[in-house]
Amino acid sequence: MYTREELEQIVKDEEELCFDSFEREDAMELAHIVFQLASREHAGICCQVVLDDFEVVRFFLPGTDSSNIIWLTRKKNSVLASGWSSLRCGMEAELNGVTKPWHADTVHYVIRGGGFPIHDGKGRLFGALCVSGLAHPEDHRLCVQALREYHSRIKKQEAHS
Repeated sequence: MYTREELEQIVKDEEELCFDSFEREDAMELAHIVFQLASREHAGICCQVVLDDFEVVRFFLPGTDSSNIIWLTRKKNSVLASGWSSLRCGMEAELNGVTKPWHADTVHYVIRGGGFPIHDGKGRLFGALCVSGLAHPEDHRLCVQALREYHSRIKKQEAHS
């Protein structure tokens, strides 16, 4: 069961973690941050960064295999369909009754953690960061942690420009 406070935090994270632009170089740097974080935690995860429904980067750490591709794809599809994190989709359904027809299609979509939107905060969805391999709330946490670190780097670069 989810709480309203958890949902409010996810909405806040989605509102804060936005970018003026996001290109392939950004995707590579973000994936590298995920790699570093997961390596430090000895987390067996796989990751993909998708821009405009095109997979820019995907990697698999020990403990994952091709079966994780299904989870990455389902999380990506949920983010691209909703513009929300895949965990928020599940929370909104449970707490607020917000459901979409695609929620019933569990072959192609999932409303569990591990997919996070990459957007500009003004309605433009660049793509998604997706992580699979941990418990779904931990997949979500790793996405947020990586995006927060990347966002912080961007803001520091802008401040020094």
